[in-house]
Amino acid sequence: MARFRFRAQAALDLRIREHDVARRALATAEVAHGGALAALDEATLAVAQAGTQAAEAMAAGGQNAQLEWYRSWIVGLRNQRATRAAEVTRRERDLAKARAACITAKQRLDALERLRDEARHAWERAMHAKEQREIDALATMRFVSLRRAEHLRGRLDD
Repeated sequence: MARFRFRAQAALDLRIREHDVARRALATAEVAHGGALAALDEATLAVAQAGTQAAEAMAAGGQNAQLEWYRSWIVGLRNQRATRAAEVTRRERDLAKARAACITAKQRLDALERLRDEARHAWERAMHAKEQREIDALATMRFVSLRRAEHLRGRLDD
């Protein structure tokens, strides 16, 4: 029996690889986004802790130089937090692009898989029809053969 062969198998294999690459890129983007969020949380916590420490130093009657150091330190921590927030925003954009690319790759893969499935079903229907024609031809030959034999026997009996 013949085997089904999908003519666009090379294209389907390429789409499978493209989808795999897109999924890996999405996973990488998700990990990077999660790391950026964690870094932002740490920076936010550091700013809050620095504010608490500066308030405690003020309450304890700290010197101007020490209070100025705390202010500078907090400004630096806020700048780091702003940098982390910008990184989160960039990672969110990268994540959105990776998601869109993954969706597109999946849609393209699904389209070729549907085409393959339709081609397989058409091939199976054609094979079934061919098989049925062969069975019908054999049954017809057998019927004709039996009729001829009966006809010949009928002539011999006359």
